[in-house]
Amino acid sequence: MKTINIYIIISLLVFVDSYCFSQNTANAFAGKNGIFINCGDSIPKSFTYQIDRKKNSSDSWEKIAACSFPKNYTEFKSRVLNDNNGGIAYHTETDEQLKKKWTEIQNGTTASTLKENSVNTLYLSAIGIGFWDLSIDSSSNYQYRIQKLKSNQSYNESLIPDIRFPGKAPYYRLKLSKKESNFNEISLDFLLENYQKIFGFKVFRSSYLQNDFMEIFPEIGYTNSNEGKHLIIQDNSVTDKAQYSYKIIPFDYFGNEGLPSEIIDIYNATKYSLTTKISNFDVQGIDNENAIKLSWNLIDKYDVISIDIYRGGIYDGYYAKIGSALPNESFFLDKSVNAMKTYYYSLVINTSYGRTYPSMRANGMLNANKANFFPPKNLTVEKINGVAKLSWENSGRETKGYYVYRSFQYTDTPMQISTFIPNSRDSIITYTDSLKNITDAAVIMYAVTDENLSYNQSPLSEKVAIEGIAKTLPVAYPLETKLIDEKVLLLWKDYFADYPALIGFNIYRKTLNDDNKLVEDWKKISFTNYGINSFRDNTVNEGMRYLYAIEAVGIYENETGTKSPEIDILIPEILPISPPNVKAMALNSEILIEWDQILDKSLDKIMIYRAELEKENVLLKEISPESISYSDKTVQAKTTYFYTIITESKSGKKCKYPASIGIRSKE
Repeated sequence: MKTINIYIIISLLVFVDSYCFSQNTANAFAGKNGIFINCGDSIPKSFTYQIDRKKNSSDSWEKIAACSFPKNYTEFKSRVLNDNNGGIAYHTETDEQLKKKWTEIQNGTTASTLKENSVNTLYLSAIGIGFWDLSIDSSSNYQYRIQKLKSNQSYNESLIPDIRFPGKAPYYRLKLSKKESNFNEISLDFLLENYQKIFGFKVFRSSYLQNDFMEIFPEIGYTNSNEGKHLIIQDNSVTDKAQYSYKIIPFDYFGNEGLPSEIIDIYNATKYSLTTKISNFDVQGIDNENAIKLSWNLIDKYDVISIDIYRGGIYDGYYAKIGSALPNESFFLDKSVNAMKTYYYSLVINTSYGRTYPSMRANGMLNANKANFFPPKNLTVEKINGVAKLSWENSGRETKGYYVYRSFQYTDTPMQISTFIPNSRDSIITYTDSLKNITDAAVIMYAVTDENLSYNQSPLSEKVAIEGIAKTLPVAYPLETKLIDEKVLLLWKDYFADYPALIGFNIYRKTLNDDNKLVEDWKKISFTNYGINSFRDNTVNEGMRYLYAIEAVGIYENETGTKSPEIDILIPEILPISPPNVKAMALNSEILIEWDQILDKSLDKIMIYRAELEKENVLLKEISPESISYSDKTVQAKTTYFYTIITESKSGKKCKYPASIGIRSKE
């Protein structure tokens, strides 16, 4: 059961910092991978910024960029999504968020229009104010000249003083405030002080004493306390009863990395195994409250701090925390529920010693107690630039929101196409439906229904229609995958004879690891020419799951069909076997370690590591794969040693779970 007690979950720490970009003047900042040039505060809507550069060793200026305002939203979005931002990680916003930001930028004239992103190099570059110069030499000094051009005539010029690349690392080191483990989750809490120059954090993790730190991407958030602002890192990819080490590296607005935090060691296990203290747990729907009421009795309140309430949509599914109660409280009202839907609940008690296991699960439902007879009125639809724009009258204060339905014949049963559309104070409600992926439809029908405060839906409104879109490209289905010589062969039907306008197929791929975590999102990886109905993917790796989809490409410019349903294939990773049944014996002046014979013909060697308390692992010996024991004769008396035994295959791969054992030597 995963618990997230964070008020805001984001990827980067962004604070509007007055020192970072001077207003109305051009300036430059050295980063990890290049130099960022801020051309000024004015958005170049009616002019262009020309950026010239020269080394101190040169007398001549070289034009390196011309920055202008994007012509339309498509160009703005492309700049945001395709800019590598000087190698600095950034949080990608949704299409809806980008459209809202684009509307605000169109009405503004200065960088302050970007609000909280007015110091974000990605967005400054997207609107033509900033530029990353990545084609520079390290350990060199540069000068920049910024000119405002209008009708190819310069009417303003700014010189930026010497700047040296690469940039200086920010002097900032995190201080741990609190660390805790909770079932399959480790949480690290840092108090942030003087963080104004910090833009974000990188998180690295290693198994305890292994010192093989790898960057991970846990949930990162920020919250406030009486002490100040806190950085919260929650790692949900841990194993119960395993020990881990972490280090955190801050970086500034321009990718310059600061000092790593001290290494943080934590053992992922609760201090005590606690039993549930709940009895008479009951769940009932309360119609007049539009809520579900949970009630219980607490058998023993000694050392109880609070009671956490969890809710799930299915009995054996995922449960999320929705609230807490004090030890002297015996009920909780859940008002964030829909009528006629079953919810499942469980309680967890927080004590001075830790958390109990979840209580028994109980389910409840809220009845629909208020009828809804009247559908939305005056629905209209208009087809504009490949989208259908719907509008209808607001149904009133008793309405929670709306759903949009679509069909392709007047007699067909309409299917819901929208998520819940919350009601607003506007007299007219609107919704836009993209027609890009609709094929072979002569007519497109729409209807709308509303939902009242009792979660009852009205009948469908009167239907409205627009002329449909007909295409002549196929949807490739079914796809077939085969694993041949550790490569993936993708096959599909030959469509070329039946579709004269078809010239080939775009191949798309998505990559997951063996835990079904996203490694790479959907990406076009190839195009197959006319007459080819197969594709061989030679860029796959062991231990990965690959999903494929293909898209027909037509003879006309930018003409593509609907993507096929996806198909997946797992490339198994073959790792060497770990040493079984490891034992250790302390003899007079040595420690003998034994294990069972490893029946793995792929083994190349066995590596013996040793560590002492508060010391790192040291490689003692590499022995043959047929060995079944090792005698350590370099031990000191009355000393505790920890041994780790790792197998390695002939291809250089190490076992996933090394064998570990600890023992104290004799006097």
